[in-house]
Amino acid sequence: MKAEVENSERLLQSASGLRRIFAEMKQACSEEVQKAEQLHRETEQELAHSRQMLQRARQAEQAAQVALRAAQAAVAAASAEVAAATGSLNPAAMAAAMAHLRQAKRAYDAAKRAYEAAKMHREHMEKRVTLAEKAEQLARVMREKLLAMCRMHVMKALHVVQEAAARLVAAQQKLAGYHASAVPQATLEALTSELSGTFESAEKPWDVASSTASEPDAADDAAAPDDSAVSGAQDVLKASKTTKASEAFEVWAQYELQDTGKPVPFSELHDRFNASDDVRQGLLQHLYETDAKFRQQVDEIRAQAATDPEGAALRVRKGLAGRLGEEMVRYALQPYGTSCETQVHHDVADGGFTKTDFVLHGLKAPIILGRGKGMGATVGQDIAIEVKTGSEGYIAHEKEHILRQVEGHQPYDASWVICSRDIKDMTEGRQAQYREEIREAGSPVLGLLPEKAELDQSCWDFIRSA
Repeated sequence: MKAEVENSERLLQSASGLRRIFAEMKQACSEEVQKAEQLHRETEQELAHSRQMLQRARQAEQAAQVALRAAQAAVAAASAEVAAATGSLNPAAMAAAMAHLRQAKRAYDAAKRAYEAAKMHREHMEKRVTLAEKAEQLARVMREKLLAMCRMHVMKALHVVQEAAARLVAAQQKLAGYHASAVPQATLEALTSELSGTFESAEKPWDVASSTASEPDAADDAAAPDDSAVSGAQDVLKASKTTKASEAFEVWAQYELQDTGKPVPFSELHDRFNASDDVRQGLLQHLYETDAKFRQQVDEIRAQAATDPEGAALRVRKGLAGRLGEEMVRYALQPYGTSCETQVHHDVADGGFTKTDFVLHGLKAPIILGRGKGMGATVGQDIAIEVKTGSEGYIAHEKEHILRQVEGHQPYDASWVICSRDIKDMTEGRQAQYREEIREAGSPVLGLLPEKAELDQSCWDFIRSA
């Protein structure tokens, strides 16, 4: 009996230790994420404030310009008055006219100084906005990376906790099988409560979905697994797959260019654009954890899939593969530049505007994708990229939209259109004509992404993985 009580107490201590360590880890990660989020909020506020100051500076410059023109007109009028007085040979009129001219010139000089000061202030405010935009982007990227790393490590810890806790549960169930007199009821109740607390603590690290694992001890061959044990084992397996995918994505996304003196081989870019399904699953999980709108969209589709799988699959084909393609381009190319932007606003000649999907700034190494105009970029250049993911018919239908997007790429050194390999389903002649029209507008068309059906399948697997 003493040994059994001691065994129960050891289980109690082990469960308590698991719970404490996991809680401390979550707390530390949560604090760092909160700091990063606070920094990002501060940079967003600074950016908004800087934009307001720029708007006021532009208005002040316009007002100063109007005042300068009025002063110029006053000088012209005073000069005409002097000319008229000189013609009249009236000394008093001439003196008055000269006085008016001197006064007008002083007013003009003051208006010119005010305009130059307003212009300089506006230029300073534009630089301030540029710096604020870069600061906000860096803070956002840092927050996303920190959150992704914390989630990944918490998921790893969760997997370990679940496996250990499952063994503790199995051991506790063995002890509970003894006669009530063998182990004091209070000890068993305390152990059960502590184990439950461990699971509750591990259940939702930043809302990461997971469940209690409950599986029989390997030595207990006579004990048949019940429904909760099977469910727990499935949850542990799902958590393990999620961790594997997150790790694969992390390695792929954190790639560092090794030799900036050599051109990037096309084969290297091809491999990065055609990352494994584990990488794609990890990328989708990263978006799910860091993008609230994407998370809501996925949750809605998952809920629909339970009752209307065909409707849910249609929403996946229409709404998710395109986003996955854009993010794959972003993370595939990000290591080759000093910074990047997404959905960048640009005005076009007809008075409208476009939003460029992705801009890679400050290329670190030359990139040569093939022969011909626009097929490469050199160190330090900026590349604007439009991304299209869809069937051959969809890509063909989007030609006019792509041409308009390419017009918005003019401020950059290079322009690319990256699409899924479905473009190769066009007939040879039609594909050549399509590519040539867009190349003439300033951008080559590159079928580097996997086919739409393959991306659809990755998205659907992610929906079903919950």
